[in-house]
Amino acid sequence: MDAPQPHDQAPDPNTTALAGITHLLFFAQTIGLIVAIVLWATRGRESRYLAFQCAQAVVLQAMFFAITILFSIAMTAAVFVLVVASGGFAADGDDIASWVFGAWLGVILGGVGLLLMVFAAGCILAIWLAVRCFQGQDPRLPWLGALAERATGYRPQHA
Repeated sequence: MDAPQPHDQAPDPNTTALAGITHLLFFAQTIGLIVAIVLWATRGRESRYLAFQCAQAVVLQAMFFAITILFSIAMTAAVFVLVVASGGFAADGDDIASWVFGAWLGVILGGVGLLLMVFAAGCILAIWLAVRCFQGQDPRLPWLGALAERATGYRPQHA
């Protein structure tokens, strides 16, 4: 790849629309991540702007995908521990089993609630990035954009 440049010429409307759509693919989760990677690999050579936006979308989507997996593992482990604990208490006939069931329900509802809040934050970021791309601007997220810069050698105009 060429030496990093401050920015290419202004991207055409088709390129900015494709960059915006790439960010909106956040809503498609795994399929969106795959499509963003394919767009980055195939169309990224045509425009460093598009390559950067695709890379930033991939980093954002991969981060939220990893968070979802980690939340799922943590919730599964917590539920497993509580189910094992409630089975032991139920065998003794104690009233503690109902407390453990309540804790189990709290883990499920609390975990799902936290996961929904994290997903909502990702949706807001993806929409913000997409709108800025559709407007022909060059959005960059602070930490994730730095990773995309390193991957593409492109530095957004407003960075």
